Amino acid sequence: MAKMKACPVCGQNVGIDKLQAHVKKVHPRDEVALKFDDEDRRQLKKSRESYKPSVRPRGKWMILVVLILVIIIVLAVVLVPRGLKVGDIPPSLDLKDEFNNPWNLDDHKDQGRCILLEFFHPECPYCGQLTNETLVPLYNNHAFELEMVSIAVAWEHQGWENPPDYGDVAAFRTNHPGADWTFLADQGTSAKDLYGAGYWDGLPMCYLIGKDWKIAYIHSGTIDYSEMQAAIAPFL
Repeated sequence: MAKMKACPVCGQNVGIDKLQAHVKKVHPRDEVALKFDDEDRRQLKKSRESYKPSVRPRGKWMILVVLILVIIIVLAVVLVPRGLKVGDIPPSLDLKDEFNNPWNLDDHKDQGRCILLEFFHPECPYCGQLTNETLVPLYNNHAFELEMVSIAVAWEHQGWENPPDYGDVAAFRTNHPGADWTFLADQGTSAKDLYGAGYWDGLPMCYLIGKDWKIAYIHSGTIDYSEMQAAIAPFL
């Protein structure tokens, strides 16, 4: 406990470490010259050395930085689409094909076939490469046991933010002979958002829906026909 000392103005006993603050606060208009002897100075030094703030200023900044980082991470997890993973139930899709015919994913459930959903952009060169080198031969060799559906979506990359229209889809098919499966155009962003396609790994993005109506396989980017065929063969 700090040594007590009488205030030279009011005579109140105050801890020696708080005396100066007392005079400034209680007697702001009085000019008081505080006098400390050697014992008083030792007491003041001891009091200062024993004082440890609960959180140092630097520690407060560190706590604030950590809290901000935690908030950013939580917002990223909650607000940013993370995409599907193997084993998830595929979200329902309600779109239209290039001929303006309605197409609903749930209508194709329990038909005894797997469904390969591909999200692409008509101007994406990698999407065109995947179509020519992988999807066309896959369709030619597995059309009976595999239903293939390509969904044209907007993509925040290379200035491709505008949703592709049905003319873009028709032109893409014309430029890629053999792409004779179902093509859809997502005029909003609902399909891409539901599946999280293109947010982390870019386009093209493929999802294989198994006969049990769960996501069985996911692949982002281009892939050789033989590699994709080997990956999905166990589910066909």
